[in-house]
Amino acid sequence: MAERSVALALSGEEIIEAVVARIRKEMRTDCFLNKDLAYSYFEAEVHYKIRLQDCGRAPEAKGVARAKGGEVPTTTENEEDLFLKEGDIEMQMAPPNEVRQESDQPLPVLGTGENGKPEIRRVTYAKPGTFQSGTE
Repeated sequence: MAERSVALALSGEEIIEAVVARIRKEMRTDCFLNKDLAYSYFEAEVHYKIRLQDCGRAPEAKGVARAKGGEVPTTTENEEDLFLKEGDIEMQMAPPNEVRQESDQPLPVLGTGENGKPEIRRVTYAKPGTFQSGTE
């Protein structure tokens, strides 16, 4: 049996990975968050709201994630030393396998198992538009 991708519904873990990948992509576009800069302290607050669809139900996951790190500044008199990045990120509706591929997650693929019976495996493919030459 030839392998073919299967459009299974996204699991909660896959949704988390897709959202985190999207946030990571957005944050990497910020000039203050590049790998060549270093900061003695940071404080972050991320608000999230995720609408879900499941067999006619429409639950919503929402909350606030906070993080701090580094040495707390003793004064904040010099506001020029403090940077604030704010923004909204919206993910558009997309088929499950497109969401998986955009967030570098493996796709469910229907193939034949060792026992000769059909089985679903997870396979990671290169993103569309990327070239894999096989040599470094």
